Amino acid sequence: GPPRGPAPAPPAPPHIVGGRAALATLMSPDTVAELAAEAEAADSRRALVTSALLVRKTVRVIAAVVGRFRLHTDHGLYPTVVEEILREFYVANVGAAIWDAMKRQTADTFAASEETRAGRYFLDRFSRLLATGSRPRVTVVGHSAGAVFISNLLTDLVRRRADADDPLPADFRVRDVALLAPACTVAQLAPVVRLQRELFDRLRMFTMTDAAERADHLVPLLYPRSLLYFISGVLERGPAKQSAVAPIAGMQRWYAADGAFGGQDSEDLRAFLAADPHRTVWSPVEGEPGLSSSARTHGGFDDDAEVLASLARMLAD
Repeated sequence: GPPRGPAPAPPAPPHIVGGRAALATLMSPDTVAELAAEAEAADSRRALVTSALLVRKTVRVIAAVVGRFRLHTDHGLYPTVVEEILREFYVANVGAAIWDAMKRQTADTFAASEETRAGRYFLDRFSRLLATGSRPRVTVVGHSAGAVFISNLLTDLVRRRADADDPLPADFRVRDVALLAPACTVAQLAPVVRLQRELFDRLRMFTMTDAAERADHLVPLLYPRSLLYFISGVLERGPAKQSAVAPIAGMQRWYAADGAFGGQDSEDLRAFLAADPHRTVWSPVEGEPGLSSSARTHGGFDDDAEVLASLARMLAD
């Protein structure tokens, strides 16, 4: 007959198998290290997460939230708490790494390499075209992370202009730079606008008012702010990788917040945009020709009829 004794345990459901490994992948490296230390100290596999560890992490989250309110870098109470929990436990290995990789690729495409890079190849050929005397009128348009790409492209033009062996003519300038809900940081865009006289004629930024940004919920109930808020509060890192938010160029909140917009980069970018009211279009707004937008979501700018009409007007001017 069949052997007596307790029946074997049923196999774990697929979503449970490897759960610890998956959780470790989601958690930040510091959190994983703390969990491992706790487990070793407790000498028990069932003690991976102890109450002491959770208390310490909760205290750090509360301290980070309080610190952000004190510095006026908060995004509202609930979103700030969510951001700091994600920073403390889960996002360093996933969201921030993916975001950093995306930004790195937009820079690497212009870098010198034995491998053919699309950005560098294009500018090599374009520089040789300009060296023949051709002067096409160039407008660059970037939506969201496209602003990071544009910043790197313009920065590479500066490098080429300083290289005596590069055929890029010294008098070449981009005519228009149009940024749609730019996700680049203030620190990345500020050096570009400082060189406006030698790089481009006009810059126009189409992005949402802070009220619209707050109403654009990235994940309803869980995260009631826009993607730019999430990038600023979670994916970017402040000084020394601390839990400090990074000012994002496309967020009106950073231009209006008292005490949250310090530093030379911030002051230079704010002064540049304020010097000409045509440099910013705060959506939704019905303005003069070329200065209108009805986009109310981060993803809506590249197909919004008013934005497209405004871009067409810029090209026709």
